Amino acid sequence: MGWRYVCIDEASRINYRLNNIGIVYKDETIWINLDEIDTVIITDSRCNTSIKLLQELVEKGISVIICSNNHMPVGLFLPFQNHSRSSKYNKCQLEWSIAIKKTVWKEIVKNKIALQSAVLQKWGRTNKLPLLTQYLMEVEDGDPTNREGLAAKVYFRELFGEGFSRERRDEGIINSSLNYIYQIVRSKIAQVIVGHGYIPSLGIFHISEYNYFGFADDLIEVFRPICDHYVMKLLQKEDVKFMSPIFKEKLVGILLEKVEIRGTKQKISEAIKIFVRSVTDALTSQKLDTLQFPLFVYEK
Repeated sequence: MGWRYVCIDEASRINYRLNNIGIVYKDETIWINLDEIDTVIITDSRCNTSIKLLQELVEKGISVIICSNNHMPVGLFLPFQNHSRSSKYNKCQLEWSIAIKKTVWKEIVKNKIALQSAVLQKWGRTNKLPLLTQYLMEVEDGDPTNREGLAAKVYFRELFGEGFSRERRDEGIINSSLNYIYQIVRSKIAQVIVGHGYIPSLGIFHISEYNYFGFADDLIEVFRPICDHYVMKLLQKEDVKFMSPIFKEKLVGILLEKVEIRGTKQKISEAIKIFVRSVTDALTSQKLDTLQFPLFVYEK
């Protein structure tokens, strides 16, 4: 799999020829070899393409993210079978016990709250750190008292301001940026889950029958504070009023940022692979010592 994250906006067509994708604009066509591509993000609904190209992309394990008329991600193409032993891992996934799923979810929530505290510390928002520490210490298996939700409410208001409310349908620049960057990371996690032979809909906490990416929604939680910090940095550097193509490309850059995991610094795209493998190993072996969480939040 490649390393490029290709954002396609204002193109009239996307072609395929000899293992290359051709992005057709008014005055030029840009060709990129498929072996260099990790993910394609199509943000313009007026862009045309072919089934042949989609087939080639999916067969190579390249994720294709489709955006709506308001340029927000709404769909994801993934292969049905992207691992030679998918049936084996599907069976393992179905046999994960409720007890180990609750315990792993507890660890995910605790690490998410710890990262939220680290983000607030980086930005000098320290008033609510004792409360977040209290919530972290109170997390139980399965988080039945919803410490994760309580911590998130406190954290967002402290980071983005007392009047801020995390609303998916809010079109303000902060919520729009968070919605977009979460979907990019969520899509990458789903790609890795399928690539490892697991079923993305079988979550350990997010188990709605209407959610095809429940497992990805479980695992993204520890990356959300890192995304929040990245958005905060971008908005501090630039006077952004709307989701322009250039700004969206910068948001996609989150996958190339580095965190520390397993004692080394890795791009988030690589850290996701390590994290997903560590979680599935823990769920299968019922041993928490395999878990590897991202431990580093970027400097300003």
